[in-house]
Amino acid sequence: MRRIALVVGTLLAGLLVVPATPHMAIADTGCPVAAGSYDSGSGTSGDPYRIATPAQLQLLRDDSISGWNKDYLLTGDIDMTGCAWSRTIGTDQTAFSGTLDGGGNVISGLTIEVISSSRNNLYVGLIGFLQGGTVTRLGFRGSVLGNNTGSGVRTAYVGGLVGRAESNTTISYSFSTAGVSANATSSDLNTSITRAGGLVGYSTGTVTDSYSTGSPYGTSGGYVSREVAVGGLQGAAGNSSSATRVYSTGQPTTGTGNTIYVGGIAGDRQGAASATSNLWDTTSSGTASAVGNGSTTGMTGKTTVQMQTYTTFSNESWPIVNGWQAFDPGASKVWGICDGSTRPFLLWEYDSDACSRPPGTPTITSSSPSGTTASLAFTVTDPGSSALTRLEFALDDTTTVDDSTTNTSSPYVLTNLQPATPYVVYMRAVNAFGSGPWSSARSFTTLRAPGAPTITGVTPANTTATVAFTADDTGGAALTRLEFALDDTTTVDDSTAVISSPYTLSNLTPGTTHAVYIRAVNAYGTSPWSAPSSFTTLTPPAPPVPPAPVVPSAPLGVRAAPGDASVTASWSAPASPGSFPVTNYQATASPGGRSCMTTSTSCTIAGLRNGTAYTVTVRALSGAGWSAASAPSDAVVPRAAEVMSLTITGSRGSGDERSVIRVRGTSTGAVGIRATLWLSIGGRKAPPTSATVLFKDDGTFAWSRRLNRAAVIYAEAGAIRSNTITIPAR
Repeated sequence: MRRIALVVGTLLAGLLVVPATPHMAIADTGCPVAAGSYDSGSGTSGDPYRIATPAQLQLLRDDSISGWNKDYLLTGDIDMTGCAWSRTIGTDQTAFSGTLDGGGNVISGLTIEVISSSRNNLYVGLIGFLQGGTVTRLGFRGSVLGNNTGSGVRTAYVGGLVGRAESNTTISYSFSTAGVSANATSSDLNTSITRAGGLVGYSTGTVTDSYSTGSPYGTSGGYVSREVAVGGLQGAAGNSSSATRVYSTGQPTTGTGNTIYVGGIAGDRQGAASATSNLWDTTSSGTASAVGNGSTTGMTGKTTVQMQTYTTFSNESWPIVNGWQAFDPGASKVWGICDGSTRPFLLWEYDSDACSRPPGTPTITSSSPSGTTASLAFTVTDPGSSALTRLEFALDDTTTVDDSTTNTSSPYVLTNLQPATPYVVYMRAVNAFGSGPWSSARSFTTLRAPGAPTITGVTPANTTATVAFTADDTGGAALTRLEFALDDTTTVDDSTAVISSPYTLSNLTPGTTHAVYIRAVNAYGTSPWSAPSSFTTLTPPAPPVPPAPVVPSAPLGVRAAPGDASVTASWSAPASPGSFPVTNYQATASPGGRSCMTTSTSCTIAGLRNGTAYTVTVRALSGAGWSAASAPSDAVVPRAAEVMSLTITGSRGSGDERSVIRVRGTSTGAVGIRATLWLSIGGRKAPPTSATVLFKDDGTFAWSRRLNRAAVIYAEAGAIRSNTITIPAR
């Protein structure tokens, strides 16, 4: 069913730029379950399938096997708001080859998002791929996105109504206001091709008496050839295509690409493509060229003012009437225009005169009152058939009207109101043809000073008191601060910006009785004082006598390891630290009494006699004093350190073992440690090859590997380096 309320969206679309921001969609979301059957019909030209509900449109989208070569008729507008399709009617695998007759109706609110990583060719639109088919008397309001990425050649043909239309197709008496976004990206060394159009992505068929107002966007990514063609009506027009009496208003834009074509009508127009009486809005599109590439014959750019002028189109021999009349596909007039206020519209879009109509009903969306004013936000989605001249507001009834303002944009501020007073406001819009209906009522109450807070409890301490309270009556405005007073309301603490419970009173005297009051402040005044709440601060008890400090218990598990004229002692912390943490330990060797101090649990006692047996005791120190000495360690005997040496020998095997080299090492002082064996093979200077060897208990190691080339070898153990040997090649 057509509706007069659609006039604003249709006539003013194209003055708006709809951003197309791609995002991933891998399955339908928010869509109805497909109906089990159509409203009626058998799918023939004389008896088409009739579509009356969103669920039946969903059935058409899913009917690729038995239905896409049939005929369909919409019997009313279809609102698909909230539904996002991840597939289209007609794909690269199964084209739509039937007839989709909109019956002079509109599909609205539908989002189409097709993301592919497996197809070389991606066709996206309300109908993705149209081959041997017809679209007529259909309007589409929604958004369309196609994103084709992957290896190999990648193409994306994306249009508001049709993605790709072949040479034996017709699109007539139709429009699209959809925002369109297209991307093709090849991940390897192949071509990526993007075609994005407000009505059709790529066409080799016929388009007549149609328009688009969406703003198409195209981009192409990859490594080699990246082609992008974006047009207000067609992304690209093929050799056999024809476009007659069409116009576009949207702003075509592009992203990346090696070859980019942008035009108000078509991005790329191939040699034999024909155009007759094609126009585009140079103002709203921001585009001065009809095409990015190809002939501009039959295409004319006009300003928005010219696009709203009847003679612009009558001079182009368009079948247009200045005003409106009932639409008949066989009649001489197809288009209507409200001279001086709208662009052309298809006559089937309206059931009555669209050119002498007052505004529709506005909507007050919010009210923001203060003490003596209120700001009203509103929308006027239907300005009628001419520009608004003013808005009228009425308070509490629609008899006394404020019609002095010429303001026509949101918000509007009502003034000279009374604080703390409820109001009801109405509004209506006025244009050259009269006043529209009054809006629904919007109620609000102007603001005032807060009401008195309530103290719910006081918790005193020695010199402070915590005051819990509620301040629920804010007067309708945000509180700016709370004020507190002790014992009277003359001396007021108003320095705090606290507005939430609790609040702490400080600098009080212990054992003193007080009365506390509280009041709230907002931008419109100060509340009355709360009722007082009395409390008495606490008297602190006498400080306790501290207990006598306790020293730590003795350290545990003392162990001693001999060194050269030294002993290294280690131990565990005491089982009890006593009254304070342990800060130091003292380890003492016996005989002789030499000691070491540490903050950890090990230290080395130096200056001992090699060959003499020593035991070690340890005591711990804390803030309470020294602990008792630990049990002594086992006796150990310090000895002089043995000087480390390292010698290696090497040889090559004989007979069948000529490919094996063997290295032996002998050391002193290296029992149980690991050494690194370095090999420079075949005269190579750097870096050498390395291997790790382990000295056995007798201070030797043995190592071998298969190696035919000569090798220069030496070993390192810590800072000690062996002699160097050379083993010749096999």
